[in-house]
Amino acid sequence: MKNTLKTAIDGSAGLIDARNDDKSAIAHLGIAPGVIETMVAHAASEVPGVAAVGGPRVDKRFNTVLTRTDDQGGVGILAENGHIVLDISIQIFYGYKLQDIVDGIKVNVSDALESQAGISVDAINVYVSALQFEE
Repeated sequence: MKNTLKTAIDGSAGLIDARNDDKSAIAHLGIAPGVIETMVAHAASEVPGVAAVGGPRVDKRFNTVLTRTDDQGGVGILAENGHIVLDISIQIFYGYKLQDIVDGIKVNVSDALESQAGISVDAINVYVSALQFEE
């Protein structure tokens, strides 16, 4: 599975893509980036109103422009000097309060990483990439 981060938050050159540029940036955690991504995606998906973690499938030419996170799993990990920032792309269901969903994701993800892996996250950025209607 190809798993690459499309861009750094706000385009800052100081942030490191933990997947490709410098795997040692999060190596001190002793946990593979894919495991962290799975934990994040699972914790985010448990929040009421979240339809999916990751963006809708679109043409690759547009995906690079539209999303800041991985086009497969919806989770990007940025690390620098022991600081971790997460980018999470989600799809939500119509009818839920957006702020409640985002707040719930931040709490769930932070709690899950802290309790299961002892990882403290400096920032969690949530991007809503699509709206779905429940059937």
